[in-house]
Amino acid sequence: MTDSVNEFLRPIRARRAELAADRAYLRSVLAEGNARADAVADRNLDEVRAAMAM
Repeated sequence: MTDSVNEFLRPIRARRAELAADRAYLRSVLAEGNARADAVADRNLDEVRAAMAM
């Protein structure tokens, strides 16, 4: 069972190692995710402010 699981995870682990080695790529992905989260939060806050008549 352990061998089967490890074999299944082998390509996933290899891809993760590739991605982890590219710090610039990781930073760009994090920055993009942060920008998207900020946009969602801003929309939500706008709705809350409107509901509270602020």
